[in-house]
Amino acid sequence: MTIQFRQANIEDIPVLVELRKLQLIDEGQCEHENIDAELLAYFTKQFEANTMVEWVAEDKHTIVATAAMTFIEFLPAFTNPSGIKGYVTNMYTSKEYRGRSLATKMLGKLMEEAKSRNVHTILFAASKMGEHVYKKFGFEKADEWMIYHL
Repeated sequence: MTIQFRQANIEDIPVLVELRKLQLIDEGQCEHENIDAELLAYFTKQFEANTMVEWVAEDKHTIVATAAMTFIEFLPAFTNPSGIKGYVTNMYTSKEYRGRSLATKMLGKLMEEAKSRNVHTILFAASKMGEHVYKKFGFEKADEWMIYHL
């Protein structure tokens, strides 16, 4: 088995949609609504605007893991002069490929992209399943956000 890493492109979107749904199900969400059109629109918009970078791991030309970072514009701050923050998302590894450090390797590639875009702050909302990957990488828990669901 030889795993290859590459940046995802617009042609990968149908597979990214399917992997995203598997990720949500693994995280405990119920598949009670078809969100294919919304996911397709989201990925297309992000790729076309260059506001997201997504890495994939492939085994024999089959995507087995994915990791993304969206770039969100906030007001500039002393600690983040560009105002751009990276948000790590869509980290998913197919069950039979877990435990092989694929997520960690792709996270490293996302961090390189963030540095190249002058991003100083990286955010994430880790699932319990993936939290250890972030901690091992050096992320720290922070209680900065309050959330209100409409």
